[in-house]
Amino acid sequence: MSELYVRVTGDVAAPAIVFLHGGGLSGRMWQPQTERLTEFYCLAPDLPEHVHSAAAEIARLIRERVPGAQAHIVGLSIGAVVGLELLRTNPKLVRRAILSGTTPKLGRGLVKMAKLTNGPLLKLLTPRQLAKLTLKSQNIPPAYHAIFADDFQKLNADFINNVYSATATAQLPQNPVPPTLVVVGEKESGMSKKYARTISSSVQGVEGRLVKGVGHTWNLEAPLLFNDTIRAWLAARPLPPALQTFT
Repeated sequence: MSELYVRVTGDVAAPAIVFLHGGGLSGRMWQPQTERLTEFYCLAPDLPEHVHSAAAEIARLIRERVPGAQAHIVGLSIGAVVGLELLRTNPKLVRRAILSGTTPKLGRGLVKMAKLTNGPLLKLLTPRQLAKLTLKSQNIPPAYHAIFADDFQKLNADFINNVYSATATAQLPQNPVPPTLVVVGEKESGMSKKYARTISSSVQGVEGRLVKGVGHTWNLEAPLLFNDTIRAWLAARPLPPALQTFT
């Protein structure tokens, strides 16, 4: 296996968090977490595009680079699907987990994007301009626009098809998992909310929450809330009031 590129912050002796990024992006999307969660040893790898190989790579990363070979996991979007696969295949490597925006059907929207970005739309808009449209729709602060713009330059149809295939074939763990928080933004799709409910009701060890007022990429949209959620869940403390139980 090729070596993952991993952004690392914090003291290696501190509790470890491995951050798993969304599709089409890189570990840079976790900047407001890795810079501010200074009490943790933070690892934000750039994932390979296949969920199963990504989960195997993350398992190897934890074994080789985390003292005690056990880490907390925080994943968003396709990264949450990777986290779910890690919980299914290597639960003993995980202390606690937060999975946000996990849906096996997310790839369909990305497939449509691929057809646009590889077709006539590119004659009118550059990938950077397309990224800006996405950023506006997700209410991402300007400070993080460059990350999206740079990473979107690498999007192509093959990558999108791999993401779709991986998410469409994702499997739920059949055995109890370490304490896992599955969350979905209030502004996310009905399908995402439905799947979050399915995971929380089907997998032993999972709790589900709806995050009021945010969309899919809420680690950038509301970083203080996201970081407070991480701190609370990993310490087994009460969650912020914006996280509500499913009704």
